[in-house]
Amino acid sequence: MMQYAPSCSKFALHVYYNLPKYRSNYNTFLRMDEKFPSLAFIFDRYGKATSEKEASVELRVTHLRRQKYLTTGIRLLPKQWRNGMVVNRIDAIQLNQFLKHLEADVEKVILEMIKEHRLDIFAIPERLNRLRTGGISFLDFCQKRAEIRSYKKSADSKERYERFIRKFIEWGEIKKWEDITEENIIAFDKYLDNKGFKAYSKWNNYHLYGDRP
Repeated sequence: MMQYAPSCSKFALHVYYNLPKYRSNYNTFLRMDEKFPSLAFIFDRYGKATSEKEASVELRVTHLRRQKYLTTGIRLLPKQWRNGMVVNRIDAIQLNQFLKHLEADVEKVILEMIKEHRLDIFAIPERLNRLRTGGISFLDFCQKRAEIRSYKKSADSKERYERFIRKFIEWGEIKKWEDITEENIIAFDKYLDNKGFKAYSKWNNYHLYGDRP
């Protein structure tokens, strides 16, 4: 069953009271109130979850009868989602914090678009990546972080970082930030399985180094 989190239909009011620069231009505030998209977290959009089958949590952006769904990378069982929040999980607090941060980042991106008079909800993923990374791809980010992390480390540590980058590029399924989903992480793990890597080797040489950057 599809479930909804409360939307942020009062967001423009929040902006009015918390960003003084908008108070001096009441017409700008009115435009924002009329056009600001509504945001809502949606669980199990396609109604396929069961007591034993997980479904995705997505952030739905609605504007002028158009909708854009943003992946969160979170998959849950129905019992783990209630009133727009993750429940009944050890990591529920962390996941809810992640969702709040995602919503805040999307709101920030939308505000930037409104100020530029170029609001396009379908451009949000690209703008979100730019906000978080300064415009670089996930692979470029990993390479830069690997250089920093391996600085003055042993030759073995440097080789492990380089090995991870080489294998990640060879696989080639995760290039952009929105490609980082639980499904793709599992796919990468299966790719390593097919290459003959054992569980210990996969964790110590690939998953561990992929988590560090």
